[in-house]
Amino acid sequence: GSLSYKPEFHPAFTVSGRLKNAKAAILAQGLVPWLGLDVDGTSSASWGLGQDGERKPIWSARTSLVSGRLGGTDLIARFFEALGAVDPALAAADLAGLVPHPRSGAGTRVDKLFFELEKTGEEFEIGGLFLRAGEFQLDADGRFARGAGLQLEGTMALPAAAADKLQASAPW
Repeated sequence: GSLSYKPEFHPAFTVSGRLKNAKAAILAQGLVPWLGLDVDGTSSASWGLGQDGERKPIWSARTSLVSGRLGGTDLIARFFEALGAVDPALAAADLAGLVPHPRSGAGTRVDKLFFELEKTGEEFEIGGLFLRAGEFQLDADGRFARGAGLQLEGTMALPAAAADKLQASAPW
C-alpha cells in the first residue's frame, strides 16, 4: 500500500493498496460486513480511500473473484422470474435448470467476476461489472445503496440451451 499527503493540500490525503489471491469470504467480511455476502473462491482487490481538501470522502475499489460463487443471490433465476412476469408466454420454470449451478450452496456460480466501485455519499457506483459462469455472461453498470438495493443495466448472454428455449416459447 501507499499513503500520499502533501501539506500544501491539507487536509487532503489518499491511501491506496492492493491485495492479491485472498480468500473471498474473509475479504468480503472485512470490507463490507453489513452486506452479508456469502462468497467463496479467490479474490483480489486494489483500493483507494482518503479525503479531498474539503474533507469529502474518497473511496474506490476494483475487485475480482475467480472460481467461486456469490451466495444469497441468484442473478440468473431472478432474471427468468422477471422475464416471465413481463410476458407470461416467456415464463418457463425449467429454464433455471439450463444455466450453470453454483459450485456449492445457493447463489450464482462465478468463473470470473470483476467490478469497480466508487462511493459517493451512501451510494456505490458500480462500473465495469463482468460476470462469467460457463456460457452465462453479464456485462453491466449500476449502483447500490442500502435502502434502494442493487440496480444494474447491461447485457446478458445466456447459454445456448436457455436461449433456444426462450426463443421457442416467444409468441412472435
